[in-house]
Amino acid sequence: MNPIQSDRGIGLFAVALDGLSRQQSAIANNIANADTPGFQRQVVPFQAMMREAMARGSAGLQATAPGHIGARNASEGIGRFAPLMDTIASGKNDGNTVEIEREMTDLTENQLKFYALSNAMSSKLGTLREILTRAT
Repeated sequence: MNPIQSDRGIGLFAVALDGLSRQQSAIANNIANADTPGFQRQVVPFQAMMREAMARGSAGLQATAPGHIGARNASEGIGRFAPLMDTIASGKNDGNTVEIEREMTDLTENQLKFYALSNAMSSKLGTLREILTRAT
């Protein structure tokens, strides 16, 4: 039995890191289109999806290539993190809903969360590596 595949925490870390990565892409897209008339701000609501998955007790991983870690039960996974249009009102005359100050704050917050989660996952993997090396 592979301890990495059977560890629920690693699965949650992997899904959370994927969600943060997709959120980072949406924020970068918003910043790039801050001056595009009519552009609608995009968000990735992965935190709500993560809370839901944790409440269910699952956050399935999706294997996209041979050798990837797959979900134990893919039907319980939280699925893909697709960007959604944010329905906030804008004070701009051109219909663009991006507020650059908000995006820069979101960008910094997202980077800090990614850094913290990647460090936690690294620590978890280090613990598993230590356990496996002592067991052999």
